[in-house]
Amino acid sequence: MSPTSTGSLTAESLSRDQRAERWQITDTVYIVDFWRKISAPPAADPEKMGHQQSSFRLSNARDVNEVLAWASDNAAGRSFVVYAWVTSGGEPGLIQLYGVDPTVPVPQ
Repeated sequence: MSPTSTGSLTAESLSRDQRAERWQITDTVYIVDFWRKISAPPAADPEKMGHQQSSFRLSNARDVNEVLAWASDNAAGRSFVVYAWVTSGGEPGLIQLYGVDPTVPVPQ
């Protein structure tokens, strides 16, 4: 299959040998960050206002679809970002799976 593109996204067919992969996480822990833009007081520049963050750790989910459903059901008008919480080289970190963190500049 030849590469396909949509906007800036490019998808290429991948020949994959699962025997070459060293590890896989099947009991994924997810982090969900909900974001609400803080209302600007009168005469303030709304572009300079911040965001309020509420974070949740989710475990024992069947898959990411269950996490997305939970986040959608609990968003209450807020945007949200879903991460997989992983450890690499003994250091904890996050892999962004869904959404856009409004506090991180978008690459140009």
